[in-house]
Amino acid sequence: VSVLYCVRSPPYRPQVRSSLREETTPTDPTVSTHAMAAPRISNYPTPGFHHWVFNMPVRQPMIFQHSGVYYASGMPAANRRVALLGLKRYAEAAEGAFRDKRQALVDGHASHVAAFRNAKGTPEATFALLKHCEALNGHALTDVATPVVDDLVQGGRLDALAFARQIESLAAHDVVAMLRKAETDNDALEAQKRAADWDGTARAREASRLLDLAHASVEGGATVAHYNALMSAFLSCGYASATRVHRQVYDALGTHKVQPTARTYALVMQALCLTGNTAEAESIFNYLRHRHPNALTSEMYGTMIAGWTSERDYGKADETWKELMHRGGQPGITADVFELYLKSIFALANTPINAAHLQVAPSNINMVELKRIPGLLKEAQQLGLSATALSPVTQFKVDEALRTFQIFKSRFYNWGRSKGQFEFLDWRRRHNSAQLLPEITPTVQSARLRQGMNAAGTETVSAKFDEAPVWEQTPLMHVLNDVSVDEANERGRERFTPGVESIHQRSSTWMAEVPETRYDKQYGLAKPNFAKLGVRRALLGDAGANAEANKQRDKRIVAQTLASARRVRSSVDRLRTHRDE
Repeated sequence: VSVLYCVRSPPYRPQVRSSLREETTPTDPTVSTHAMAAPRISNYPTPGFHHWVFNMPVRQPMIFQHSGVYYASGMPAANRRVALLGLKRYAEAAEGAFRDKRQALVDGHASHVAAFRNAKGTPEATFALLKHCEALNGHALTDVATPVVDDLVQGGRLDALAFARQIESLAAHDVVAMLRKAETDNDALEAQKRAADWDGTARAREASRLLDLAHASVEGGATVAHYNALMSAFLSCGYASATRVHRQVYDALGTHKVQPTARTYALVMQALCLTGNTAEAESIFNYLRHRHPNALTSEMYGTMIAGWTSERDYGKADETWKELMHRGGQPGITADVFELYLKSIFALANTPINAAHLQVAPSNINMVELKRIPGLLKEAQQLGLSATALSPVTQFKVDEALRTFQIFKSRFYNWGRSKGQFEFLDWRRRHNSAQLLPEITPTVQSARLRQGMNAAGTETVSAKFDEAPVWEQTPLMHVLNDVSVDEANERGRERFTPGVESIHQRSSTWMAEVPETRYDKQYGLAKPNFAKLGVRRALLGDAGANAEANKQRDKRIVAQTLASARRVRSSVDRLRTHRDE
């Protein structure tokens, strides 16, 4: 008899709270289950069934994954409109600032050219004019900057570094930055695609022309810096130019015997992901991982995450992020890469499920991915990344996820109380103190495993049955025997004992327990008895005037039988039975 039965205490009665809205602290986790056990035991030697089930935590079926530990709070509609309006004003401000800066560059272009001529081409004036041309190219004003750059090239005022900077400026980084803030919700790939509308063809043509001029003007020809700048410019000039990065420009490096750098591989990977060839970009990534692991940068990891997200392969994006985390901070994780991974989570959460699942769960079950946001924010904080480094759009989505999946103190109190009761009942079960409770811990099968029959060599053991140690069991007992839990003696020490029966000692009706197979379903239809078709007219004696009609009807009967047999066979063959496993 357990020692706990000696404790004489009144029955446990849960105290009724005065207000459900009262802020409370959760139950102290340091209090052990054994310390909680004594005051909760009733006066009766064995508790009743309904007494314990009534106090059990209610676990509803997890069709809607929103129910569980998390409780959705949401956001008032008025506050949501204000927040979205703030994001709209932020986008309008970014677009307005870009427009004003672009107009200021056009208005001040004549003054910059005049200042260069008045200074009579000093190095300082040349540098200032080149910086002005870079700003013009960055704002997609290539037609304004091209005549000035041509004059400087003819005067021999551009060195190798100046050529590389001019080609790099044709990538229109200012346009891409404006599009990320104003139109694409800080999506870098989408911003580069939309930047092609800002004179993408003209910028690509000018970048190629400047590379040819660098070959002719720079001593020793163009270097890898010029080719990297050309690749960077092509990325924002449209699909046709982006495909030239890995089809022409990268091959031109070998033609001119130019050695690629880590920046070259990063740009080629970015071009492949931009054009939808993420698998080929992964091959380059694997090559660098095995041959040059120290050359991997956080930009490459961010490119792969963005590429897998655009192809909706969120599992690969998770693997890339985990690999970056497992590298121990080398290379360092930047805020841009962290935001790209957050975007992949948001994209997965907003991906609708199939129609068959929608009939069972009308909500989008992928929304549970947002439950990972708090853990990711904690990891980012440990890495030194501040939450303020995120863009306003991503910050709004993060805040919305934190609002949707959070636990209030009152809810947390109720959950901790139910969890404590469950641990107490589990302690009684493990110490054989709850013999009359039928299965307090029911087995919930995993959704990944096949349902129906148990796997070979396994059996379901009741919660009341303590199995013997493995060294005291018969070898291969579960494989060579049918093991069941039988009720032996109600007043004995152990009510339930294992019933072992050899698999060769089956009852005479054991075949009735075998499930019906596809062969049983199609046997009768696939083998029609054609000999019985003429019995009807032979008995009725109507073989005279209706003989031809009877033959036609018999032919229709045979055709219909075979057609139905084919339909049943095709439908049954599509079904999975235990023979397929």
